[in-house]
Amino acid sequence: NAHIYITGSIYDACPMHLLEGLGCGLPVLYFDKAGGVQDICNLGLGDVGVGFNDIDSMIKGLDIIVENYVKYKNNIQTNIELYSSNM
Repeated sequence: NAHIYITGSIYDACPMHLLEGLGCGLPVLYFDKAGGVQDICNLGLGDVGVGFNDIDSMIKGLDIIVENYVKYKNNIQTNIELYSSNM
């Protein structure tokens, strides 16, 4: 029933919650700090989400995902094997 996965995780080495969200095909709005979330979102070809640093950039990021929703969904599907534990 969800359409976007939002996470405020910082410095999480391998965030399973993010992999689960991507595995469900959800574009990600994530706190743009060093760590696993940023690394995983930059693994594949094409953007799977948008990073934010504060509340203003979070709102802008949400708008960007909504305006480009199909692109993010397609990029996730193209790279879905990267987010699977079935490797």
